[in-house]
Amino acid sequence: MKQFNKLKSIILFTFLISITFNCYAVDKYFMASNGQWSIASNWSPSGVPTANDMVFIAGNGLCTLNIDGYCQGIQLIIGDFVIDPGIKLTIEGTPAIYRSIDISNHPNVNPFYK
Repeated sequence: MKQFNKLKSIILFTFLISITFNCYAVDKYFMASNGQWSIASNWSPSGVPTANDMVFIAGNGLCTLNIDGYCQGIQLIIGDFVIDPGIKLTIEGTPAIYRSIDISNHPNVNPFYK
């Protein structure tokens, strides 16, 4: 009986760990025509991106990073992306930028990634 309980505990633990890792990684799409990163309703699904999320900015508007931002990856397809002075964006993975952007005058942008 002890072995059966131990097996159940291992299976339950493995299941909970797999749910934990899968629950937090979300694709986040910036939906506002012009808006700030920090406003949860500008994102679909609603909520400011976290370090585990993939970020997609694909609209024709402007996304302003007005708080320190974090994401697993970012795809900037069309639209404009502005980083306010003194603010930084940490990208845990590889960014994919499908348009030209100028980051040369921003002290908190490092073109190298982890």
